[in-house]
Amino acid sequence: MAAKRVLLVGSKQKTQVSAVAGQISAWLTECGDHVQMVWLEDKPSKVVQAELAVVLGGDGTILNAARWLGISGVPIVGVNIGKLGFLAEFSVSELKEYWPDICAQRCRIVERMTLDCELCGGPTESFCQPAINDVVITAGDPFRMIELTMQLGSSEAGRIAGDGLIISTPTGSTAYNMSAGGPIVDPQVQAIIVTPICAHSLNHRPLVVSPEHEISIIAQRVNKGTSIILDGQVSRGFAVGQEVKVRRGKDNLQVVASPARDHWGTLGAKLHWAKGPKYS
Repeated sequence: MAAKRVLLVGSKQKTQVSAVAGQISAWLTECGDHVQMVWLEDKPSKVVQAELAVVLGGDGTILNAARWLGISGVPIVGVNIGKLGFLAEFSVSELKEYWPDICAQRCRIVERMTLDCELCGGPTESFCQPAINDVVITAGDPFRMIELTMQLGSSEAGRIAGDGLIISTPTGSTAYNMSAGGPIVDPQVQAIIVTPICAHSLNHRPLVVSPEHEISIIAQRVNKGTSIILDGQVSRGFAVGQEVKVRRGKDNLQVVASPARDHWGTLGAKLHWAKGPKYS
């Protein structure tokens, strides 16, 4: 088996990850692979050339690592040392078991759709960044209802009043979107999900739209603390007159799938999806 150039990525803030990182680094080196350890707290400014990125932690760590890698096409092998782990599909023992298959490209690589979020206009600095799970507009302090207008492509989609709005990928459909009553969408479906947060009107319901639409949100009435949050990790203030444009990302995230499980099995095991009631 040919040696691989492997990035081993984790967070120093998680004690368990630090311990496991040393073990895995030593094991990969013994396998003949070229390993570079990268801590997310002091990641280099330039992406290191690698064939695989082994990310240790939960889904939040993977989202952080993917944003740093720039969704660069390097397949991510997620090793779950967190809680749920939808993107982190492998345990440490499974990583060792399936490593020959991963290196030989016998494990399926799933292409996960991403979003590009652009904030423009108004008093705060404009920015454009990718999101893997979701773009959330949240009411913020002092937590009064906010009003937003939405446009889907060239079509006006009306005014939404409530606590905010979630725009998610199919990957992110099992995150905040699901908690807010949005649909669970197969991660291989190409779509964008738009879910109001506590909408003031019964007329506003979650939408599943074509990824070819650009979604434009304009702040009409917001709070001092109203913010745009990407993947729960990157945030910017959102003021009256500003516009958020969300479109399909230019690049997909590549995730190595574990042969030991599938998406629907993970939902059943970790979120008890479609489980029947328990009787005493």
